[in-house]
Amino acid sequence: MSSSPQQVLLLACCTTIIAQLGITLYIPATTQLASILNTEEAESYKVLLFYLGGAVLPIVFMSRLIRSFGRHTAILVCCATLFVGSVLSLFSLGSEVFFFSRLMQGIGAGGGALIGRALLTDISSGA
Repeated sequence: MSSSPQQVLLLACCTTIIAQLGITLYIPATTQLASILNTEEAESYKVLLFYLGGAVLPIVFMSRLIRSFGRHTAILVCCATLFVGSVLSLFSLGSEVFFFSRLMQGIGAGGGALIGRALLTDISSGA
């Protein structure tokens, strides 16, 4: 299956934007989430660390996943992980489940952004 450079560029930009939205949309809602989850505000900021920690984890294992299964499968796995983490986040009733769901979201979003950047290097000439 061949993709045009414009399609690859769109996919790469979308995966990078999704990863950034996980942080940008969370910060203004931190105080409200603290009251919803019955935690302190400082505790709700720790959730951001779980997301960022999850976004770093794909750096360790993503190259092996890409070599074994290809970029197409790897990006689908990342999107599925992000989706499952988002659904889990939506239905989480306690802070522990919410922490875990944000970790899953970070892994999915970080891996997608990493693959997106790799796709950009494939279509760019470097000049």
